[in-house]
Amino acid sequence: MYLDLDHYQPTLDALRWIWPRMETGGHLLCDDYLERIDRLATKAIKQWMRNELQLGRVVEVEGRQQIAFVKLASPDGHDESAPTGASAKVGS
Repeated sequence: MYLDLDHYQPTLDALRWIWPRMETGGHLLCDDYLERIDRLATKAIKQWMRNELQLGRVVEVEGRQQIAFVKLASPDGHDESAPTGASAKVGS
């Protein structure tokens, strides 16, 4: 999944919606992440990482204004990617 929304609120809203629906092993790449600033999309990503990121691993993206995450399985091995009553899978 590639996220490129530039601004604070749309980025935070998207992270909050996308992450719980991602399957274990899924990758999320966020654009417009600048480690040294604290505004716009970067502010939203940092806030989400600090307060809400669960079952994820940060993947460094060197030389780019991006940060990536990999969704991990819960400690009990249960895939918590889909909210109750919803399916995170799309396809035939």
